[in-house]
Amino acid sequence: MGANSFFIARNDHKNASLIMGIAIVLTTMLMLSPFQVAAQAASVDIINLLGDPITAHCTSGSVDRGIVTIQPDSDDTWAFDGSLLSTGWTCQFQWTDSSSCTPTCTVHNQVVRVWQGVLNSRRLGLGLGSSAFQLTPCVECVWQIKYDGFYCANQNDLVYSFIIGWN
Repeated sequence: MGANSFFIARNDHKNASLIMGIAIVLTTMLMLSPFQVAAQAASVDIINLLGDPITAHCTSGSVDRGIVTIQPDSDDTWAFDGSLLSTGWTCQFQWTDSSSCTPTCTVHNQVVRVWQGVLNSRRLGLGLGSSAFQLTPCVECVWQIKYDGFYCANQNDLVYSFIIGWN
């Protein structure tokens, strides 16, 4: 091996060490600093178009909004940081259908992913267990709840799509 070969190999080792050092510094900076690159305002609006009240229990990771009753022709809206690290929002809905009370009323339940989070899949119709668990491709999601089920649109265009029916 000549002197030139040794010099080239030595420089390649220095370059590799320099690149590795830069990668470590950048990774550390991302882990230690607030990750705001993909932060965006996000919201969910749930509109009850049924003739009866519905209850909604919505959670996102460790955040629990509690049980909310949404009266007929009313809505429940909340906004949040839709950052890259958001886990999404899932709601458990319950509706007691007063039109079917002969002699007892029918109680309908459904679990719906009302906002899915940035890192989650954008596919619709992912079934988990006995309840359908739906994902939605919107940032500012507007939901209409009707007798036949759940419809979703993005606030920007309000073109509603049927997502899932009641159980």
